[in-house]
Amino acid sequence: MPRKIALVTGITGQDGSYLTEFLLEKGYEVHGLIRRSSNFNTQRINHIYIDPHNADKALMKLHYADLTDASSLRRWTVKLPSGAKKIVQSGCRAMIGQVAGGGRTEKPLLKAGRAYYKNRSKRNCWPIVRGVAMNPVEHPHGGGNHQHIGHASTVRRDKSAGAKVGQIGARRTGRRRGQAAVAAAKAV
Repeated sequence: MPRKIALVTGITGQDGSYLTEFLLEKGYEVHGLIRRSSNFNTQRINHIYIDPHNADKALMKLHYADLTDASSLRRWTVKLPSGAKKIVQSGCRAMIGQVAGGGRTEKPLLKAGRAYYKNRSKRNCWPIVRGVAMNPVEHPHGGGNHQHIGHASTVRRDKSAGAKVGQIGARRTGRRRGQAAVAAAKAV
């Protein structure tokens, strides 16, 4: 049976050393964090510290690390067998195993036939035909000698239902320039 592992931050402090002793008595493997900025003062844990190179007896391992904030302890990133990375709350105590059919939606469909059979059982949402590929009687963007909208794609918000296609009530269109582009890049 694999040994339970515990992470103790501030292991050289008073509370951390008492907690480490308690966990070692319970049979845990303890990983302790020591700040790089602090002096390596192991007086409180010297009596339980064993050289990590002696792997048979070493149940406590010390790591140099700096935690700037505790948010990295609240959420964990788990890499699933499919290769996808999921963020999980650290309070989740469920066992992470293989879910039946897990990762089914991550595989690309690759061809229209698979998309057809997938969407056949769902509501009428497929195929999605572009408006410029339609005739002018079917869509406001349809018609013409080649596929183009032919007029501005923006439309008022209070237009009738058949005419409300394109960019509805848009404040602006096109790529952002100047300060707006800089602000958008910082937001991403």
